[in-house]
Amino acid sequence: REWGLVLGFTGRFDESIEELKRVVQSDPTYLDARVDLALTCSMLGMVDEAKAELEAVLAVEPEHPQARWH
Repeated sequence: REWGLVLGFTGRFDESIEELKRVVQSDPTYLDARVDLALTCSMLGMVDEAKAELEAVLAVEPEHPQARWH
């Protein structure tokens, strides 16, 4: 997850999304990684993908603070 964030912070968004997707695929219960993926997708205008990730988080943890805020 951290590498995906670093890639995003340095403007390497496509690589960031791929890394975060890899993390989520390896552990779908890693909710913070799903939120990070959603936020990165959102920044790139990938609204449907972002919404799907946030909905997946809220389905598991309805009170997840970051997912609820976005």
